[in-house]
Amino acid sequence: MVKYKKYSRDDLILSKSYRYNPGGQRITKKVSVDEGPAVRTDYFYDRGNVLYATDGASLKSQNMLNAEGNVISSSRFENNTFKYYFYSKDVRNLTSTITDDANTAKAVYSYSDYGETEVADDSIFINEVWYMGGIHNSKTGLVRRSISG
Repeated sequence: MVKYKKYSRDDLILSKSYRYNPGGQRITKKVSVDEGPAVRTDYFYDRGNVLYATDGASLKSQNMLNAEGNVISSSRFENNTFKYYFYSKDVRNLTSTITDDANTAKAVYSYSDYGETEVADDSIFINEVWYMGGIHNSKTGLVRRSISG
């Protein structure tokens, strides 16, 4: 399944295309600005959660999963080095805080009973794994969760 969207804002044209597997999980995202080259992200899953993401050629991020399949930490390749992040969970096993290896909070979340997510800080930290391990779309604010996951 492929979905394609095109947005225009401030004289910039943002084009996005997505591919999903039969279970409804996003497996590829391509984004381009002003018809320029697309930035590609491929997602690979284990037990319904994103195990790692690549740019089509090299590793962008890798998530470490616990026995239940929930993300508990991740490593990301940033500025030619790996950075490590740790996920704290609330009583519902939802991500509440993400810290770096210096124990500095990079993102803090709270959730309504229906999964509406509130980011409690002004962080610019990019985290796609949100409510119940779903993939967050920063443009729509929605979280996509696989039915099978």
